[in-house]
Amino acid sequence: MYYSQLVKTACSILFQAHRDDLDKGGYPYVFHPFYLATQMDDEASTCAALLHDVIEDHGDMYSFADLERAGFPAPVLDALRLLTHAEGVPYMDYVQALVKNPISCKVKCADLRHNLDTRRTDGAAPAKRDTYLQALAYLEKTEEQKAPDGADCPVRRCGFMRHTKGSEKEKTCNRNGYRLFSGAATRIRTGDLILTKDALYRLSYSSIQIPRSFRSAGGDREGT
Repeated sequence: MYYSQLVKTACSILFQAHRDDLDKGGYPYVFHPFYLATQMDDEASTCAALLHDVIEDHGDMYSFADLERAGFPAPVLDALRLLTHAEGVPYMDYVQALVKNPISCKVKCADLRHNLDTRRTDGAAPAKRDTYLQALAYLEKTEEQKAPDGADCPVRRCGFMRHTKGSEKEKTCNRNGYRLFSGAATRIRTGDLILTKDALYRLSYSSIQIPRSFRSAGGDREGT
């Protein structure tokens, strides 16, 4: 998370907008955007994470003009405009527009992972789980395609993986981050921990990250 005077302003607006809100698990809603902000590494992304639901949920209290007057620069405002899901816009159309902006894409990926974490809801999967999984897979795939081979990207932060052939495909990965796994393999091995595919969407706080593509033991790139 980035700390600055502008981030303080975003925190103040976040609290004022969401102070009476609860998430679906019954927790104060302010913890959700703040949790996303802790995953950001620059000022613009931190502010966008903190404010990503303000206009959508409380447009009666704040407008983009208000945020501009509060001192938020164009990169933050541009990301927030994309992150605000307008009524009547199909969800995947909204998601596809996010890839135009690296800040909005990074924040939305963090948002989707957190929304898929069933520990927030006593184990209950979100009603839109399948839609969220589809959206997250689309955003991650798009960002990975943009990044040069072997380079890092905002939504993929992991290293070498080894493909193990067998009736149940297993992969060994490092512990540099987290990513949902929606490919063909059914089990993931990391250290002494074996994870089934069905359990992976619950691991938003995990340190496990499974890239969509990986290098096999022979060095060839294979897709999941």
